[in-house]
Amino acid sequence: PENTQVVGVFGQDKTVPELSKTIPYNLFKVDIYQLGNVFNALIEKYPAMAPYFGPLATSMTQQSSDERPTCTASQALAHFEIICSHLSSTDLRSRLKPHFPTTVNGFPSYSGESDSDYELLTDSGASNDREASDSNAEE
Repeated sequence: PENTQVVGVFGQDKTVPELSKTIPYNLFKVDIYQLGNVFNALIEKYPAMAPYFGPLATSMTQQSSDERPTCTASQALAHFEIICSHLSSTDLRSRLKPHFPTTVNGFPSYSGESDSDYELLTDSGASNDREASDSNAEE
C-alpha cells in the first residue's frame, strides 16, 4: 500500500523533512528520501557518479514528499538500466576513485558516517569491529 501513513521520528536519517510524532506521513516517500541521501553520500565520495546519479538523487531528496518520484521496484530497475546503458563497458569496468574534499594535517577528514573504508585500525592492523566479532566467535 503506497498510501500507508505512519507517525514517528525514528530512523538513522534525521534530515527527512516530514518526520513527525503527530502528523502522519507516507513511509514509502521517506524511504525514497533516505535512499536519495545514500546516493548523495556515494556521489560525494565518488564524484564521477554525479553525471549519472546526481539528477536521480536530487529528485529523491526533494523537501516536499509530493515532488519525490514514486515507482515500483521494476520501474526503479528500468530507470537504473537506462542510466547504465549510457555507460561504456570501459566505464562500467573502471574503478571509482574516492574523493576526500577536506584534510586535517594532511589526512582525510571523515564525516563520521558508518563506512567500511573509515574503520578504525588498531596497532595490529585489524579493525576494531573484526576483532570484536572474532573474539565473540571464539567464546
